[in-house]
Amino acid sequence: MDLPERLSLARLPTPLQRMDRLSGAWGGPTIWVKRDDLTGFEVSGNKIRKLEFHLAAARLAGADVVVTCGAVQSNHCRATVFATAPLGMEAVVLLRTPDGGPPARSEANHLLMELGGADIRYVTPDDYARRDEVLEQVAGELRAAGRIPWVIPEGASDALGMWGFVAAVEELGIQRVGLPPMAALWHAASSGGTTAGMAGAADRLGRD
Repeated sequence: MDLPERLSLARLPTPLQRMDRLSGAWGGPTIWVKRDDLTGFEVSGNKIRKLEFHLAAARLAGADVVVTCGAVQSNHCRATVFATAPLGMEAVVLLRTPDGGPPARSEANHLLMELGGADIRYVTPDDYARRDEVLEQVAGELRAAGRIPWVIPEGASDALGMWGFVAAVEELGIQRVGLPPMAALWHAASSGGTTAGMAGAADRLGRD
């Protein structure tokens, strides 16, 4: 398939692992797991696939700072911080906390974002409910300071980010050459970008 410009940031293709014991425990369906936990230590998970397309577009636009948002333990924000640094871009992340202030203790993804040098700004749940407006406000402040920002929505889940999972389904199809057809594809979902990409790929490839 023809894809937009992308960067090579993830370790791809991720393995496709047959889970025979799990299949037996569940009574017979043949279960395979696409190991997107192995896309890379700092950028593990599905988010980096979307960022390959967003950060390619950011670089083409000459951006020097990326602005995005998520919960205080956001996988997407953590991946963004570690993906932008090697590209010479700064990451500004807006993290949602119960009171709009930093948590009492830094741990897990939040700690990694601090170690990665992110410009972390905390927002309340009410502010996060209007996150698109707040992201544009921060981007405007950066432009006024002479910076060139690139805004990535929550989870990189938009018409650009979803291409990460159009490409992932194509990758999966190549790995499954010679194997029986899949009956169903299951995945975790939150902001919807992964689902959109998979559905878009199925449509483009003529699959149900």
